Amino acid sequence: MSAAIPPFAALRQICIGKWVSSAVSAAAKIGVADRLESGPKTTQQLAQELQLNEMALHRLMRALTSVGIFHEGEGRLFSQTPLSEPLRSQAKPSLRSMAMMLAAGTSIPGRRWIGRSQPASRRRIRFWA
Repeated sequence: MSAAIPPFAALRQICIGKWVSSAVSAAAKIGVADRLESGPKTTQQLAQELQLNEMALHRLMRALTSVGIFHEGEGRLFSQTPLSEPLRSQAKPSLRSMAMMLAAGTSIPGRRWIGRSQPASRRRIRFWA
């Protein structure tokens, strides 16, 4: 029998949801899961392959490891988990495109216009970032 999640922890997860989805979106955009398809890699290897700042990439990977998306081993060695598999572009099914779209704020067309007083004829909706 599993213990109930304390209200504080449940609310905390809800509050940080945007951060988590943004981190998942960033990983999807840069193709981290695709790079790890062949096996575990260090952040140094990933940063070189992706032409990114290693420290920034390491922070992203640690954030995603904290929610189970990736696994970190000894020496900053990261590998896939079942949660990261659908972020691969060739996964069947793949959620990579969805992860990129949702965190980009395009999941609700026109939501950035809510509360603005622009005529409908002048509104432009961006579906892709």
